[in-house]
Formats: sequence, C-alpha cells, structure tokens
Amino acid sequence: MAKIFTKIFLWFISLIFVLSLYSGSILAENSSIIRPESSFVPDANFFDIDGNKVFLDQFEGKTILVSFWATWCGSCVEELPSLDILQKDFRKLPFEVLAISEDFKGIAVAEEHFNKYGIRHLKLYHDYKNSLFKAFSVIGLPTAFLIDPEGKIKIIFKGNTKWHDESIRDILLSEIPGNPETPKNSYNTTSLNKKIAPPVDKSGEKNLKQHSQEVKAKAEPDNQNQKLQDDAQKDKLEKKDESNKQK
Repeated sequence: MAKIFTKIFLWFISLIFVLSLYSGSILAENSSIIRPESSFVPDANFFDIDGNKVFLDQFEGKTILVSFWATWCGSCVEELPSLDILQKDFRKLPFEVLAISEDFKGIAVAEEHFNKYGIRHLKLYHDYKNSLFKAFSVIGLPTAFLIDPEGKIKIIFKGNTKWHDESIRDILLSEIPGNPETPKNSYNTTSLNKKIAPPVDKSGEKNLKQHSQEVKAKAEPDNQNQKLQDDAQKDKLEKKDESNKQK
C-alpha cells in the first residue's frame, strides 16, 4: 500500500511541475529582457545526446546562450529555427548556443523534433530531472540566459525572442569580447500561408517535341524527293532553252 501511495505522490508532483511549466510558458508569450545583478551560473549539470554529463564551466572562455525549451511549448518551438540560424551565423565567434530540452519524456522526443524540423546547427542537450532548470530558478519557457566567458549571467531573455532580429543580435554582440563584426543574417522568414505551385508536368511537352521530331524525320525524305524532281525539271527546261537557241 505504501508503494502505491508513493507512486501516486510522485505522479502528482510531476503533474504539478509540468503544469507550472506550461502556465509559465503562456505567461512568457510577451518577451522581456532583464539585466540582473551580478550573479554566477549555478554548479549543476545536464546531459548531451550520448548521456554524458555536461557542466557550464566546460564552455569557459566563450560567451554562451543557455536556452531552456521543450517540444510541448509552442513559443519554444516557434523561436527554435531562429535560434538555430543564430548558432549558424555566429559560429566563427567565441560564442555558442546551448539549447537544453526540458522534455519529461526524455531526449529522444527532442531529437525527433530536431530531425523533423531540420534543426541542424544546434547541439542537442537534455536536462534530466530538470536539475539545471531548478538551479537557474526558471519560471516559464522559453527562457534564455546570456553568460559571459567568466561565468557571469549578463542578460535574461524571457518569452518568445526573435533571435534573427538585428536589435537582439546587437545585444548579444555587445557581450562578446573583442568587438566582433556583425555576422551576416541568413535567417529567411517563411510563410505558412504561402501557396506552393503545383509541379509542372513536362511529359506532354516531351511527347509533343518527340512527335514533332518524328513528323520532321518523315517529311525530310519527301522534301528531298521533291527537291530532286524540281532539279530535274529545271535541267530539262534549261536544255530545252539551249535547244531553241541553237535553232
């Protein structure tokens, strides 16, 4: 009986945690940018796709953007492509995006999402048991932390952030040492309402061209025969004219 109550209690706690994340993601729809008082990153770990432990101090010397997201969070899914392109455009700078999944079903769900939607510039990380999420005291998703090379939290981005926006990129660049030049923005906005033109069927055109070539091929012998007849008639007339002149 005690085991049953324990399972129910754990299930109830998990449900409350998921609901709190979901409600937080709704509240975070309107993005905001916060510059907190000087604080260092917590000493908590997360995991890479192979199940290896990862710590934030492994990225020392780089400016990093730690972004918490989940596949069930609509705002997270919406901003993920622009976050992916941000990593691509900033790849030559001492900068890295860490997209850390909070999916309670495990990293396989996040990996499937990456593959399905072509997210290929971001490395995949998972926050098992949401330990890093709790250590950062995150309230809702999506939330991102910009951390300098010394491990200080410089800026917090709450809500759906347009990472392709030039003003957002300027903020990021201002926190990267060395005053780097602004990389080219390769983000392309796509419309879900854009009509896709139906594929052109070229089989009819091909058949028409083939038919035209066949007709031409058949006509060539007739044209050649006609030319021979015309030449013979011309020679006959010329000979007749010469004969009349001689008379």
